Amino acid sequence: MTVTGSAVFPLGAVLRRFSSAARALGGVAILVAISMGAAVAQDEAEPFQVERIDAEWVDIDGIEYFKLRGAESISAAERVKFVEAAIIEAAELDLNKAPLVVSEPSEFGVRITADGIEITQITEGDAEYEGFELDVVAHIIVSRIEDAITAYRLGRSSGSIWEGVGSAALWTVVYAAFVTGLMKARHWQRRRVDERVHRWLQRIEEQSGRVIDATSLLQAHRMLARGALTIIIALAT
Repeated sequence: MTVTGSAVFPLGAVLRRFSSAARALGGVAILVAISMGAAVAQDEAEPFQVERIDAEWVDIDGIEYFKLRGAESISAAERVKFVEAAIIEAAELDLNKAPLVVSEPSEFGVRITADGIEITQITEGDAEYEGFELDVVAHIIVSRIEDAITAYRLGRSSGSIWEGVGSAALWTVVYAAFVTGLMKARHWQRRRVDERVHRWLQRIEEQSGRVIDATSLLQAHRMLARGALTIIIALAT
């Protein structure tokens, strides 16, 4: 009697068992790889944190007019102290006239003077901090310095030159409050909204299998917010 190979070693059964074992081992390998990849990604991922920048408000007579950031060579508090002193010095030159505040390009960005006295230099770093273009930030700060000097002189002048300008003074106060509120809203948006939007976009990125780039979407969100605020500032001024 001839014994065939298939009788002793049923090839079909062997192949089926081998295929099942291979699939099982492949599944285990994939699970291990996914687990290791997730662990590495979790170790490498850093929690999103909003950058905290050293910045202080310029305050004249208890009114906050604009915010300035610090730099490597000077803290925000020291810079603001110099700017406040310069504004007061310019305001006291002549209490009975309107201030002349001008800006001009400089080596560092934009130089702002009031009645011939240098108040501050606005740099690209300031523009980046505020979230606007350099010329827009300079325009806002020029306007706020005019408001500060006008309010300072109004409170200390003899009043003769200011007769009949009560409505203008009222508009100055209203406009100052509006711009201050807008700038504070921008800082709040950068601290709070950006953080929440970034976390939400990160979840979308993870759910999409990294098809969606959260960082690019966050940059687009910031550009839209910057554009909207720039338009509001332009319409208000």
